[in-house]
Parts: sequence; structure tokens; C-alpha cells
Amino acid sequence: MAAPRAHPAGRAPRGAAQRLRRRLARLRTLPPVRRPRPCPAPPPAAARRRAGAPVPARDPPRGGADLSRLRPGALAPGDRRAPGRRDAHLERGALVARLVSGPRPPGARPGLRDARLGRAPPARSARRRVSALLSIRDLTLGFAPRGGAAPAGAVLRELRLDLARGEVLALVGTSGAGKSLLAHAVLGLLPPNAELSGEVWFAGWRLDADTLPALRGRRIALVPQSVTHLDPLMPVGRQVALAARRAGVPDPGAAGFRRLGLDPALRAAHPHALSGGMARRVLLLAALVGEPDLVIADEPTDHLDPAGAAAVLEALAAVARRGGAVLLVTHDLVSALPFATRVALLRDGRLAGTEPASAFAGDGEGIASAYGRTLWRALPQNGFGANA
Repeated sequence: MAAPRAHPAGRAPRGAAQRLRRRLARLRTLPPVRRPRPCPAPPPAAARRRAGAPVPARDPPRGGADLSRLRPGALAPGDRRAPGRRDAHLERGALVARLVSGPRPPGARPGLRDARLGRAPPARSARRRVSALLSIRDLTLGFAPRGGAAPAGAVLRELRLDLARGEVLALVGTSGAGKSLLAHAVLGLLPPNAELSGEVWFAGWRLDADTLPALRGRRIALVPQSVTHLDPLMPVGRQVALAARRAGVPDPGAAGFRRLGLDPALRAAHPHALSGGMARRVLLLAALVGEPDLVIADEPTDHLDPAGAAAVLEALAAVARRGGAVLLVTHDLVSALPFATRVALLRDGRLAGTEPASAFAGDGEGIASAYGRTLWRALPQNGFGANA
């Protein structure tokens, strides 16, 4: 018997080549795959009446989303292809998505990830007309006990506060008064055992689990109190770039660092290589990179020298000058007064009063609340005259 003939390297046997050519020829003769046409919008009720067609009690939602078409195998008229389960599934998903999708808040700039996912406050989110940019109504905050501990009382009680565009509102109080808790409650950054009641409104949108993900980091920004919010394993320049990406704006690069008095070479440095003042300015840059409408700054001048504190406060005041608003949580009343519009006094979780910043002058006779006068006169600049 003759040995089988070897074929040159890289070439298939003649029989295999023929089978491949026949398979390709069969594929070319198959009819093209036809996709289902989009469902046309149903005619309005008036047109159906003129045509003599029956009119349902209620028209379907606008935009061509007709719930009556959500049935297995429904295809567009004129499509002769036999309906399948995959077609019905695709059509059902497309129509339901059009029904439940809601508008993005006016002026919101979608970030890259949110533009891809279509994340926005859903249509069911409450919306109303309000004059203030930020409105807090009857906010009460407490914490459920853990491990059988005795229940604790509320730490914030029935707070009512308004913040308009163009304002810098300084929130002043002693340690433990609840200033930082109020800032985190507005942003929804509370532990699981928090018990929160009341309402918070931003630009007409009620802040809740539906609206906050689309607003936080874009139209509402936080300058955190601790520099440990910086990622210790990532260069600070990259962290600012990620904040810009989330806000949907270009990376400010070296120019952004120069605006806050930072050397652009620090972009390659990690947080541990920065001083406390430098790290705070990096946090401020990351918060302001997207030009948010509302900035909540929690002790942004802590452990800063007077020149550094003035630079940070000037950057926050610029937000108000361009039409935004700033909620400034601070212990340093004296440093905040030249930049603040009003001062809100928080005492033991309650609002003790709201005063114009111009009232804090002289011996404090222009301050309406007794707590505000006591706080002002107790400062070293006023001779510690708390009982005067």
C-alpha cells in the first residue's frame, strides 16, 4: 500500500478546501437577518376619533411607549419574520426603559460613567419651585443603639435653614454641636444606624437616595475635614483628575494647582509627602474642579496659617460670586467673617439663631441672639468678656 502523500506546510488537503468553499457558498445564499422595526407612536385620540377607531379611556404615555404592545412576539407592522422570544424580550426592555427613565436635573453635567449608564434622578423624584438653592426643613437626626446600649437622644433637632445663591453661610458652634453631622446629613453620608427625618431640597429637587447619586460630586461638592480622605496609594494629581472625570470636565492639570498656590510638581507626589496645608488645598481643588453650585466645606481652614486660611476662604467666596453657594462649617468665626454673608449659630443640635455677618462688630450689640452675643464677646479679640 502506498504511503499517504504529505501536503506542503501551511496548505490544507484538497478535500478540506472544497468543503470550506461549499460552506461559504451556502452562507452567502442565506437571506439577510431582518431586525424588528421600532414601534411607531400611537396616533393621538383626536386622530383615532376621526378615523372611527375606538379610543381608550386614557392615552398611553408620550414618546411612543404603548403598554398595550408589551406582549410576547409583538413586532412592527409589515415585518413578515416569525416573532421569537428574543425579539419580544428586546422590545419589552426598550419600551420599559423609555417609560421609567427620568430627566437629569437642569444644568447637571453628566460624568463619563453616568453618561454611559444614564444615571439621573428618576421621574418620580419630588420636584418643586423654591427660591433658595438649599432648603432644610425640620431636620432631626439620631442614631439607633447597638449591642443593647441605651437609646440616645437626637443629636440634631428640627433644624430649618435656607441658603441662597451668592451666599456664604458660616455654620458656627462649639465642638459636638452637630455641625459636621449636618453637612453629612445633607449629602446622605451617614452610617447605617442613623435615623433621619425631615426634608432637604436642592434647586427644587428633594435630596434622597434617588437624586443624590446624580448630584453628589457634580452640582454638590464636599470639602472634607480630614486629609485622610485622600487615597494614600495614589498621586494627588491623579486624584484631582478622577474628580474632574466624575464631574464631566477636563483635568485642570498644572494650572489648577497654580491657582491654589501649589507647585505643579506636587501632582506626582503622594499624600504623605504633602504638608497639612497642601493636602487641604488639594482637597479643595478636587471639590471645586467641576464648578459645583453648592460647596459644603467642613473646617477647610483647620491647622492653616492666616495666609493659607485666607487663600482657601477666598477660593470659596469665588464660588458665591459666580452664582453658587457655600455652607462653611468652621470654629474660626473671626477668619470667616470677612467672607461670610450670614452666620448660623448651632448649639446642642439646635439652631440658636441666624445673624448677618456685619452684626459681629464692636461689642456685639447688633447681634439679636443672646448665644451669638456671648460667643462673640468671649473671643480673645474682645477680651474674653463672656459675662459682660
